[in-house]
Amino acid sequence: MNLESEILETVGISSKVFRGDNFLGHILLLDYDHMEKVRVLRNIAELPGISILRPSSATGWHVWNLTIRTRDETGLLGLKMWSDALHHAVSYQRSNWILRIGPKLDQKNSEYKPAPGNIEVFSNDTLQAQSLPHLQILKTRFQYRFTKIENRFQFAGDRTLLETYMTVSDELKKEL
Repeated sequence: MNLESEILETVGISSKVFRGDNFLGHILLLDYDHMEKVRVLRNIAELPGISILRPSSATGWHVWNLTIRTRDETGLLGLKMWSDALHHAVSYQRSNWILRIGPKLDQKNSEYKPAPGNIEVFSNDTLQAQSLPHLQILKTRFQYRFTKIENRFQFAGDRTLLETYMTVSDELKKEL
């Protein structure tokens, strides 16, 4: 196995929410690999606020929950939700969860894996603020309209982070 050919690059969304230079908290970003959709839906059914479900692969799922929480609240909730343990532990230590929103590209800029698929939206009422910058990214980047639920929530924040990062191929992950 040529290690260099197994290194990929992609763009991801950060969990961090800011208002100006002030850090407000994190949204919950969950990564589910090799899990049936119905099981993921059961896990997220009771989450307060706006939740987004996106397929990340044939058997993988990404969940965004736009409720703004502290690092510790986000960390504890992620463990309770049975998200990918390694992804969650590393993210907690770094105090920054990131989920892929773009395709995975190889060293030749060829697409190794497409961007996560279409989004599905679920919501439960809450008084906790939802992340406005994450909502705006969903609206602009994925052309999703939140007309029926947007007026039910309070929003906070004016920016988040998009990050380019390196990852590895599925084949290398199996070897690790």
